[in-house]
Amino acid sequence: AGALRWQVPLAQAPLLSLGGAARGQSRGIHRRASLQRGTASMPEFGAFDMGAGRFFSEGEVEHNVPVVLLNYALARELSPGLDPYGMVGREVRVRERSRLVIGVLAPLEFENRENPSFAAYAPIRAAPALLDAPRSGRFAPVLQVLAPSVESVAPLREELDDWLARRYSRWQDRVEVTVSLEQLDMVEQAFLLMKGFVGAL
Repeated sequence: AGALRWQVPLAQAPLLSLGGAARGQSRGIHRRASLQRGTASMPEFGAFDMGAGRFFSEGEVEHNVPVVLLNYALARELSPGLDPYGMVGREVRVRERSRLVIGVLAPLEFENRENPSFAAYAPIRAAPALLDAPRSGRFAPVLQVLAPSVESVAPLREELDDWLARRYSRWQDRVEVTVSLEQLDMVEQAFLLMKGFVGAL
């Protein structure tokens, strides 16, 4: 992700992420949650509405600072009877590793209170410590980038192919490159509607 940031200028906000699950613990309460590790650009790719605290920084990712974010449901579960936002500044244990809570996400509008989804977020470099090794013995993260415009999607795809070819031999057997065509189609349709609306005016 770091190399991509400098070697492919057209690629914006490179995000390296890895998903899994882990058990969180605080004051004797244990809950299993999905655990997403990533770089600091993660909020660029999803809805991270912070209720309290903040997201982790590039420096915290680079130096593998032991920090973690909790979603509202998990923070509420780990602090029964208390304000879930009060988890900020407290330590929790993730897979028996101590982590400082630096942020709690805002509650979801349509949360299922009977079957809530528990989630936590940590820097990508923490993956070997917080996750069990996969059966293959190697983690397989996802690397995402943003194109600066709809028109630059195709040129960016070509640049990424060239970058992979320079960096990895036989990269087609090791890496799958995809484009979010559904989102791209939605953006293009919105542009067409806007052009038609302006033209009608």
